[in-house]
Amino acid sequence: MYRSQFKSLPFSTPEASKKRIAEKEVKLAQLKLQFEQLLEQYKSSESPETVVKRHVTDLNRYNGVRDAALAMVTMIAEQRSLRIADVLTEMGVEPNEE
Repeated sequence: MYRSQFKSLPFSTPEASKKRIAEKEVKLAQLKLQFEQLLEQYKSSESPETVVKRHVTDLNRYNGVRDAALAMVTMIAEQRSLRIADVLTEMGVEPNEE
């Protein structure tokens, strides 16, 4: 037997339809306002090249700090005859398997 994929809409009075339309118009206005606020929030006067350069600089700084911290953890692990993962767990850091 054939079943329609579409739900049948319940009988609606003109007033109920107008109310639904008004509610949807309010929701649309709210979404438009939210969209404009997000556009303003993320608008940047910086060029894409400047943003990429800053991001690369930040990543390099992060990698340097991470390498230094890992070197220190490695020294602690060697001195205490423990695995690096054990030292990280003891420090409350979840070791990554990467």
